[in-house]
Amino acid sequence: MAQDQLSDSGNLGPEAYLQTLQKKNLEPLWLKFKQPTPLKPNPRAVSCIWKYLEYVPLLRKATEEAEEADRRALLLINPNMTSYHTTDTLHGGLLIVQPGETIPARRHLPYIIRFVIDGEGFTSVDGNKMSMRRGDVIVIPGYQWYDHGNESDAPVIWLDILNLELSSVVPGSYSELFRGSHYSST
Repeated sequence: MAQDQLSDSGNLGPEAYLQTLQKKNLEPLWLKFKQPTPLKPNPRAVSCIWKYLEYVPLLRKATEEAEEADRRALLLINPNMTSYHTTDTLHGGLLIVQPGETIPARRHLPYIIRFVIDGEGFTSVDGNKMSMRRGDVIVIPGYQWYDHGNESDAPVIWLDILNLELSSVVPGSYSELFRGSHYSST
């Protein structure tokens, strides 16, 4: 930039300087954050464990109690946090899908890491149907249409981990249900 295009800000006093910055939609970082990042970790989440033999009966009971729900999930709530937080940055939930069920398709900003704990089912991501069984890990990128279901004769249970806490601070975060009866997959 040419020197003659620069205004002479050297003659401004501290108060006039701050007012000029404000008029230009600028703000000095050094006044806003004395220490931009914490000097030591400050997580709210604490270590905890969810025991399979304790939560599975409760998850199976959800198929009776929430029969009409399109997603029967038990959220993993960290004992040091409020609902729906599993950690400071992640949300976890255990889902159960009964035989013959297909859950309505949706898409949202958070990505999903899905770990199948028991049974067999499928997940379709943008029309690509993937069978899944115990031990499988599926990654679903954000903003991809996905659905899931169970074509077997026994329930399927999995753990979904979403970066919901991170994406919830993004103003464009959303969740959208598919408008058709199902999202076609191959």
